Amino acid sequence: MASYHFTTIVSNTHVFKLLALIHSLEQTSRSFKLSVLCADPLAYQVLSEFPHPHVQYEQLENIEDDKLRKAKDDRTFHEYCWTLKPAFLLKILESSEADYLAHLDTDLYFYHDPEAIFAENPLAHLFLTDHMNSERFYHFYELSGRFNTGFVGCRNTDVAKRAVTQWKENCLAHCTVEMDTKNKTYGDQRYVERWIDDFEGVHVVTSKGANAAIWNIENYKLSVVKGDMYLDECPLLFYHFSAFTIIDENTFNLNWYYYMTEQNLVDHLYIPYADLIHQKIKQVQKVFPEFQQGFITKKHVPDTHFYEI
Repeated sequence: MASYHFTTIVSNTHVFKLLALIHSLEQTSRSFKLSVLCADPLAYQVLSEFPHPHVQYEQLENIEDDKLRKAKDDRTFHEYCWTLKPAFLLKILESSEADYLAHLDTDLYFYHDPEAIFAENPLAHLFLTDHMNSERFYHFYELSGRFNTGFVGCRNTDVAKRAVTQWKENCLAHCTVEMDTKNKTYGDQRYVERWIDDFEGVHVVTSKGANAAIWNIENYKLSVVKGDMYLDECPLLFYHFSAFTIIDENTFNLNWYYYMTEQNLVDHLYIPYADLIHQKIKQVQKVFPEFQQGFITKKHVPDTHFYEI
């Protein structure tokens, strides 16, 4: 059986979502490790109170070198967290014995074993997911690029190491929130577009159920069959809860961009996720009663799709 080693970057504002991601992996994956790089001391302090057998929390000081520290000085904290994605993935890739590895954003949630992603093309070196933008979001292809780096997978090969090294060096040189259509850069994201030309064995994941999100969900019909969710005929592998906003422990904006009229989507994806985040908030606040990092005051959130428990 193949083995899988995942990485992610977490700041104190994403602790609750990370705990939900861990929950989903524990529910679906038969074999995984998750290495979590805590981007600030508070995230490490809080998460250390919530150990999981397959999860390793690491402190930022353990991976920072002179190049990263220099980059840290010329960009925002958000941009630096993006910069850390390939740097941490490369560190783990260079030492891991796992067959496959992947960076995962903390706001992903798995509904099936991640092995299905790599099983599409087991001999590929690199695995990318196209945004598959719906009509509403189609113009974002020019702005944020073809691929979404909330998931970036690879096989444990020399080709993958070279590709992730290139990604890291690109991000060290330039990683900003600006969507630069002329130079085709946006944070860490658009650099992986170069892999198609620069490296062999790049597999663009074909499943509709991989990295489903608000930018593509309007393309599909969500159904539930014997407890399993499908997008058209494809099992939902994992959903990217981008733009899901926490107001407080009981109040959430399910979708920052628009009100979702598809009730199946709301009832079977968003409300269960909000309920789980609510549980994770209660779990953390039982140990850290004052911890509210990640909450956004309601007046600063667009009135699109509020949900209150």
